[in-house]
Amino acid sequence: ETTSTSSSSSGASASKSTKSKSASASPSATGTQVVQIGGPDVPDTEDASVKAAFETVQQLNRLENSWGTEGGEMAPDISGDLKKFMDGEALKSELDGYAGMVAASKRGEARGSGDSQVGWIATDNAGKIEFSDGKSYEHGSIQMRVCENLSALKNPDGSASYPPEKSKRTMRASVERRADGHFYLISYRVEHYGC
Repeated sequence: ETTSTSSSSSGASASKSTKSKSASASPSATGTQVVQIGGPDVPDTEDASVKAAFETVQQLNRLENSWGTEGGEMAPDISGDLKKFMDGEALKSELDGYAGMVAASKRGEARGSGDSQVGWIATDNAGKIEFSDGKSYEHGSIQMRVCENLSALKNPDGSASYPPEKSKRTMRASVERRADGHFYLISYRVEHYGC
């Protein structure tokens, strides 16, 4: 049970809106290696929380770049790995998309080339999150906007994977810090094209 009015899939509640100046970070993993983001030692400050939240988005981008290109490793089941940094709607959507890529690979369909890029735009909220056991983080519920640049992605025949008007899109990401201190991407969806 939570003590605030808006709740999430984790049984936590969030409140308080703030603005952040900047965020830039990069997970230390490479390729399809998955790491948990954050942990109990990450300070409960807005800057540290926004940095860790952005790392969840960067990790997803790195994984999708690896899976989507020829020669990229595709394991039969990635749900355990994704659950290390994703949950809720974002996890379900990513598992569905990945299943489609695996099915296409089994049918012998060639994968494309190129990497997408993700850049931080703004933090809309870095608010408090509380848990039923009394634990809380002042900056544990983060909503941010990021820019996905898909213009370098190519189909197997070399043509652009996305038309110019859809090659950049603003994404809205919601990230939660859980009671164990780790950060999880909960929702990741297109807000609008262009950024």
